[in-house]
Amino acid sequence: DQMKIDNFSSYSMDFDGVDDYVALGADSGLQPASAFTVSGWIKLETIGIYNTIIRNNTSAGGNGYALWINTSNKASITITQAAPASWTSATGTTVFTTGVWYHVLGTWDGANLKIYVNGVLEATTAATAIYYDGSSEGYIGAYSTYEAHASIDDVSIFNTALSALEVTTIFNSGEPTDLSEESGLVAYY
Repeated sequence: DQMKIDNFSSYSMDFDGVDDYVALGADSGLQPASAFTVSGWIKLETIGIYNTIIRNNTSAGGNGYALWINTSNKASITITQAAPASWTSATGTTVFTTGVWYHVLGTWDGANLKIYVNGVLEATTAATAIYYDGSSEGYIGAYSTYEAHASIDDVSIFNTALSALEVTTIFNSGEPTDLSEESGLVAYY
C-alpha cells in the first residue's frame, strides 16, 4: 500500500497474518531501559487477533515491550516489569476497524505507560521498571506465534518518552512525516 506523505511517498509493509514479519534481532539498542517511545501506522485487514506493530521480548512473549492492537481491537502498550513475566499495559479506547489507517504510539517515562491513537492520549498506567533478558528480540508484525494481518508503516523507536506536543507533531493531522531527524530516534523502519 502506498501512503501519501507531504513531500515524498512511502510504501508500507503488508503482512498476511500467516508467515510475514520483520525480524530485528537481539539488538540491545532496541531495548531502552529508562524511557522509550514506540510508534507506527497500521491498517488492519483482520480484527479480533493480536496485530502487533512492534515488539521486543522473548519468543514466548515475555520480558520486554509490545505495541499492538489486542484481541478486543484496542491499542495497547505493554511492558514486563519483572521476571517471571509480569505484564503491565496501558490500553486505549478507540475500537479499530479494518481498512482505515491509524497512528499508534506508546511511551514509557520510567513511571508511566501512555498510549496515544491518532495523536490523542487515551490511557496512562503506572509502571516503574522494564525487564529484558538475553533472549529478547525485536519484531515488526509478529508477537510470539501471532502474526499481524495488516499493513504497517513508519515504525519507530525512541530512547526517550516523547511529550504530548511531540506526539501531535508525529501524527501530523493524519499525514505521516519523515522522522529521520527526530531527537532520540533509535530506529526507523
